[in-house]
Parts: sequence; structure tokens; C-alpha cells
Amino acid sequence: MNMAATGAEQVLRKIGGAVNVALATGFAWAAFRLYGEACARLELAGGIPPLSLEAARTLVLSTAAPAVAGNLGVAWLCAVAAAGCGFMALLGARWSFHAGLRLISALRA
Repeated sequence: MNMAATGAEQVLRKIGGAVNVALATGFAWAAFRLYGEACARLELAGGIPPLSLEAARTLVLSTAAPAVAGNLGVAWLCAVAAAGCGFMALLGARWSFHAGLRLISALRA
């Protein structure tokens, strides 16, 4: 009975490890895609506008102001999401590293 519980626990650990690797890979992929989208939207907006009263006045009075503001907003949201996904991918890589160390120490014992 104890052997079956140990076997079931090992199966659950392997499934959990595979899910973690898949999630870390997915988060890394999403971080790269979101970073690319943020850069593309920032380029569509014309870059970061200078911080001056004259530049702000020109931007507000421009007919392209809604499009520029929308692209800057989407670029900001994508950049924040990319940072979050990158952080989650790093956590998954760290977990995978420690799982590998546990596996090596278990094989040595």
C-alpha cells in the first residue's frame, strides 16, 4: 500500500514538473511577444514625445492625438505585461533548476 502511494506521488510530481516547464515556456514566449508588440506600438505612436509645453500643445491640437494616445497606452500596457510574464518565466526557470538539483541528489543517493 505504501509503495502505491509513493508511486502515485511520483506520478503527480512528474506531471507537476511537466506543467511547470510548459508554463515557464509559455510565459517566456508571451513576454517576447508582448515586448515586440510594445515596441511596435511605440513606433506607431512616433516614439516618446518630448516633455515640453509646446510639444504637449501640438499633440493635443493634432488630429492624430487619439491614435497617438491609444498607441502609447497599448505600448505601456504591453510593456507592463511583458515584465510580468518575464518575471513568471524566471520563477519557472528557478523552480526547474531546483527540481534538477533535487533529481541529481536523488540519483546520487
